[in-house]
Parts: sequence; C-alpha cells; structure tokens
Amino acid sequence: NATIANIRIKDSLSSYLDYNTFQFTGSSHAGQFLLYTSGNLYIYYNSINLPDSATDNVGSQGSFRFKIKLKESLPLGTCIKNSAEINFDFNPPVYTNTVQTDIVQYTSVFGNAGNNSVHLYPNPTSNVLKIDWNQAEFDLIQILDVTGKLVMAKSISPGVKSERVNLSHLDAGIYLLHLKGNEDYKSLRFIKQ
Repeated sequence: NATIANIRIKDSLSSYLDYNTFQFTGSSHAGQFLLYTSGNLYIYYNSINLPDSATDNVGSQGSFRFKIKLKESLPLGTCIKNSAEINFDFNPPVYTNTVQTDIVQYTSVFGNAGNNSVHLYPNPTSNVLKIDWNQAEFDLIQILDVTGKLVMAKSISPGVKSERVNLSHLDAGIYLLHLKGNEDYKSLRFIKQ
C-alpha cells in the first residue's frame, strides 16, 4: 500500500499494424513515450506519485490512448492480439489481459429491397413498433439484439405492406430489425426505451 513513483509500460504492437500511422491521442497523466521501428511501444511516467488502489481507487487508475491503422490488404481471418506489461517502480511486471481483433468480411446491414421504402416508427419506441413498406414482398420479420441473438421472429402474410410488432417483452436497448423475403431484404436499427 505504497505510492508508486515511476511506471514503465511496454506494449509490443502487432506486426499487422502500420507503425507509421501511430497517433498519440491522450493520457491521464503527463509522461513520455517511444515507439521503435520494431513495434515496441514504451511509455514512461516518472515521478507520477500514483496512490495505491486501497487508498484511492479512482486516483490509482490511468490511461494512455493512441490510434493506429492496419497494414493494407490483410487477409480475412487475420488475428491481431495485444497485451502490455506494466512495471510499477522496481516490482515485477503486471501483465494486462490480451485483447483480440479478427479481420472479417464486412456485411452491409441495409440489404437489398430494390426501390422499396421501409419506414418504422416511432423510433425510439416504448412497446409497439409500426413498420410500413411500399413495394417489396417480405414474409418474415426478425429482431436481433446487439450481440446478434435472435430475440423475436414473426411471419408476414402474403401481400401485406404493414405490420405492428409488440415489443413489450424486450429490454431497453438497441436492436436490429430484419425484413426478409424471397428476393428482398432490409435491415433497420431501432431503439426500445
């Protein structure tokens, strides 16, 4: 339970990142950083006098923020992992959790509904969402939560151009609504209050 005088952070950046695009965007405390051509990023906080978390939990926290671009033309399936080691004074390093980013195929959330115009209202909504469309033929409504989990599905009768969907059983949050047909598809976002 002692105050930390000096902190050194080492972050070995992935070789899939373009080190020339590195941009420092902020830090919670005054410090210095060095990024080597090898991708090793060193961050130094000297004479920081950081309190221990038992004494001052909020004051014991800090951050170093940056942004960096990927190298061009990375193949799908590329996995980029990152973690850092933090040295507090002369103590052995503490290792952060490892984060992972995967390169995947982008899929549009808007889909194809030809010249069809789809309206959903009110948005945000409390309990009932009304959906109107003018040309496309849809036969299924699906609602997914932000994790992609299907939380509701409803069949649409042939020739119908409007539906009311009861959402009272859903928690507040952001959802995706998919309208699906044999040839038409539309995806819209809505908010449940």
